[in-house]
Amino acid sequence: MPTHNETQVVDCHVHVFDPAFPYAPNRSYTPGNAEFAQYSADSQAWNVGRTVLVQPSPYGTDNRALVTALEKLGNSAGRGVAVISPQATETELDDLAAAGIVAVRLNRHADPRGGYEPLDKSLEQLIEKVAPRGWPVQIYTDAAGLDQYEGLISSSPVPLLLDHYAGLKVEQGKTVAGIDSVVDLLKDSKIWVKLSAPYRVCQGSTPYTEIADLTRQLVAANPSQVIWGSDWPFTGGGKDRENRSIEAIEPFRKFSALGFLGLIKQWLDHEGSDKVLIENPALFFGFASHKG
Repeated sequence: MPTHNETQVVDCHVHVFDPAFPYAPNRSYTPGNAEFAQYSADSQAWNVGRTVLVQPSPYGTDNRALVTALEKLGNSAGRGVAVISPQATETELDDLAAAGIVAVRLNRHADPRGGYEPLDKSLEQLIEKVAPRGWPVQIYTDAAGLDQYEGLISSSPVPLLLDHYAGLKVEQGKTVAGIDSVVDLLKDSKIWVKLSAPYRVCQGSTPYTEIADLTRQLVAANPSQVIWGSDWPFTGGGKDRENRSIEAIEPFRKFSALGFLGLIKQWLDHEGSDKVLIENPALFFGFASHKG
């Protein structure tokens, strides 16, 4: 079982791809293998003590690989974010809760071909399904346009976590669209943002250092509701998926989570980085009651 202490960071976004479990037939890509043992070895260099496993889109609503990895992590070191169908039964949700699931995910970027039902409809259904349990909903969608869902978001009875820099994009050091909406949303006690997958934020050849100001701006908007995630094993994406056979394995990105973690620590002061990397995620994902 992984060891941890109160100074180790919480990695809030990790995917596991285990060949023992089949992928959904209607997936938008096929990943390579990325099993929990490899993550455990890689993350030692990042000083990770607690981990949040997030259901990746190729598995659809089959959360068995996620649950199996959670069993290896144990309750003191692991939590999970599942993907569920609107028809999920209370028994199914009970089983997920017993396995360490504490939130659900809504992803609007897995398939470049789109075809999703309206975000507000999907989000409303999920909120209604998980509200009795108090589970947060984790959302990955474009920041531009979030303001049109302000009513639904502000009335949500559960916390909402915006993935991958809230879907913001930066080009040549400038945020393209949506930053004002995200900053306003962060002032709401229910809205959280995850600093993860900078390669999804930076456009073209924009270096990661050019999102320093964006990072500081988000943390300044609400220092208690911003967290970090590695996005291991750094899945691909974008328009390449449109031209790739579903059977072809999509390569993972070459990315240094350790390097980016170091940048975040440079961009924020010691108190800010401790909140983002340790304190905030421990509270959000329920680790605070499992110290030691």
